[in-house]
Amino acid sequence: MIPTLRAVTPGARGTMDEGLGYTGFPSPAEEYRRPTLNLHNLLAPRPRNTFFARFSGDAMVEANIFDDDLLVIERRDDYSSGHIVLAFVDGQRLVRRFERREDRLFLCPANKHYREIEVDDEAQVFGRVMHSITHHFRIKQHLPSVC
Repeated sequence: MIPTLRAVTPGARGTMDEGLGYTGFPSPAEEYRRPTLNLHNLLAPRPRNTFFARFSGDAMVEANIFDDDLLVIERRDDYSSGHIVLAFVDGQRLVRRFERREDRLFLCPANKHYREIEVDDEAQVFGRVMHSITHHFRIKQHLPSVC
């Protein structure tokens, strides 16, 4: 009787990690293997300064932020013109585009049906929206909503 090699499937006992080889020719796909995708590292590289909130409303539709989107917000100390931010104005939480014009600051919606708000000393910019995640199949999660 002649000994034969058995094929080994990934994840099965006796994989390449254990020092046994695969039978047959190497897969050309091995050259294109990429590292695994880690959403925590991608979406929140600074986890201590990052939080999530649910967006509600249509004030940012032209910026592709829709009702019930999940926002990834990073707490920062510096904000530049053009950043989308979470701000507290007159007791309301707002997500708007931050704009600096001459010596004045504005929170601007991405919907022509809303007006821009000039930022005064009472307003507080709390964080920068780093990502918005649109759910195409809605599953309700209990996260705080922001407008």
